[in-house]
Amino acid sequence: VNGSMCASSSGQKIISQIPTQRLLIESDGPFSKVSSARYTPVMLGDVYAQVESITKCLNLKEVVYNNFATLLKK
Repeated sequence: VNGSMCASSSGQKIISQIPTQRLLIESDGPFSKVSSARYTPVMLGDVYAQVESITKCLNLKEVVYNNFATLLKK
């Protein structure tokens, strides 16, 4: 998931359908733009807040960390 997805209604719909145990947040997006600015890691806090709002997942940072750790173990 990235900032561009959070900014569009179709992206928000997709985010809401992603199982929590599969959710990861993109930390950079060289080809993505948010409000006409290139997506950078500085925007992560805003993206996490938006995804938390969409998914109603209150511990999103922990969930994403665990999902990434699980991915690395495979």
